[in-house]
Amino acid sequence: MTFTLQENVIELLSSSDVATDSLYHHHAKVSAAIWPAPLKGIPCSPGRVSGESFSCKELTAEIQNKIIVCDFLRIRDSHLLKTAKGIILEKGSMLSHVGILAREWNIPCVMGVKGASQIKSGEKILLDADRGIVSRVP
Repeated sequence: MTFTLQENVIELLSSSDVATDSLYHHHAKVSAAIWPAPLKGIPCSPGRVSGESFSCKELTAEIQNKIIVCDFLRIRDSHLLKTAKGIILEKGSMLSHVGILAREWNIPCVMGVKGASQIKSGEKILLDADRGIVSRVP
């Protein structure tokens, strides 16, 4: 399944093989209740994921398969990132420790996202780390 985001509408694209070896494409448009505008940042590690957010003050083992949203991360907490689905940081750059680890572990990551603190734990979000865009999914 592929996601595309254009002007506050998320388009879900899926395809399946048909007996004639051609592809049948099914398009479904879903209106998204997005923050005033999608949040943008620096793409650090490529990939697209959607899932539940985890807004952290202190990291715990509860982050498994969630998209972590923080101001910044300390090196001592980096071992917990291996189980994360994605990473969104308000501070940092491609050469920061977390950015390097995210690329090494193939975890989609966007840094320098102003307004990331608006994202609360438990929200469904779409992280497009290829383009550095974070948006809410209904």
